[in-house]
Amino acid sequence: MKQIRILIGLVPFLFLSCTSNSSESTVGSKKEADPNSIMVLDTTGADLNSILSLHKRVNFKNRDQSLIDYAKSNPNRPDSIRKVIYLLPLGDMSEAMESLLNEEIAYLSKFFQLPVKVLPRIPFNDIKKIDSVKTRMYSSPSYGRIKGENLNLTEQIEGNSLMEFFVLPNKPADAIVILGITDHDLYSRNYNFIYGTSSLKGGAGLISTHRLQDNPYETQSNIRKSATKQIANAFSIFNVKDYLCVMNFHKSVEELERGVYYLSPLALQKLKINIGFDYNKRFADLRDFWKTQDNPYMVDFYSKCLTAHMNLTKAERN
Repeated sequence: MKQIRILIGLVPFLFLSCTSNSSESTVGSKKEADPNSIMVLDTTGADLNSILSLHKRVNFKNRDQSLIDYAKSNPNRPDSIRKVIYLLPLGDMSEAMESLLNEEIAYLSKFFQLPVKVLPRIPFNDIKKIDSVKTRMYSSPSYGRIKGENLNLTEQIEGNSLMEFFVLPNKPADAIVILGITDHDLYSRNYNFIYGTSSLKGGAGLISTHRLQDNPYETQSNIRKSATKQIANAFSIFNVKDYLCVMNFHKSVEELERGVYYLSPLALQKLKINIGFDYNKRFADLRDFWKTQDNPYMVDFYSKCLTAHMNLTKAERN
């Protein structure tokens, strides 16, 4: 059995934003950890060479963080207490949207192989009572102006302040990750709007559905991909650059719609050594889920993953 023993030192607390620009930024402060504590990550069975051919590579050079470096980074991990993923609806939200979020429990629980629960929605007025949560009125330049007057003004929330001063403080004791989901538009210090942001070490994420609903046929797909990405980021996994992956950086809704639902082999390896699930069970669970969604492409993808990995497992046993 291969194991990696990591001496934990100072751990950075970072925010990774998915924004309207291809740039990525991190902000935050350092958090002290016990320098004498030791974390053990078991990498046995993490290899995924069997399914490499099912994934499309987009870079010749390896730009993504290696599995060893990920193990050394002291990632946010489940333990005997913190093992639930929570969805936290924030602000004004339609009944249809809340219903849609509840439908995502089944998918996310199979994707991450952990329990997923939805917390009661918190009204926007409760959020605005927190002075540290910043808001502003904003009009997109695409709406134009008439005689100097802004049209279609929207109240936006500054994403990192909402994350730091509201989402993280409302994280339940048994949560490994909490994902805030809001219909309100978000912005950041550097960008006019963002789709979401994540705390790589704090186990929290945030997405806005405000700009993901232009196409009614893609709304659930866009939210599913965005939620998956931010939750995976909250397990301390960086955005993916080497393969087509749900964790690719998307500059627009159109790019998100063309994106994929699945993880790159390396990102999946990281999630496996973090959570400790069985590949075959996960492949089978997701194959069966996509059958219920009448999505033959994803059914075929996970069927091939399952077959390839099972055949490799049998060959290794022999």
